[in-house]
Amino acid sequence: MDPAPRPLAVVDIDGVLADVGHRLHFLDRRPKDWKGFFAAARTDPPHPEGIDPCR
Repeated sequence: MDPAPRPLAVVDIDGVLADVGHRLHFLDRRPKDWKGFFAAARTDPPHPEGIDPCR
């Protein structure tokens, strides 16, 4: 017999688990600086409102 399936959640990272507010300025430019936006992702602080429900 297979064990009971475990609950599964699929969540987004940008803006849900990670606070991207500090790097949104890269997208204010024309053309948008997507390379800079994603390069700055390593400094994203955790977003408690998104992380807490996933625990």
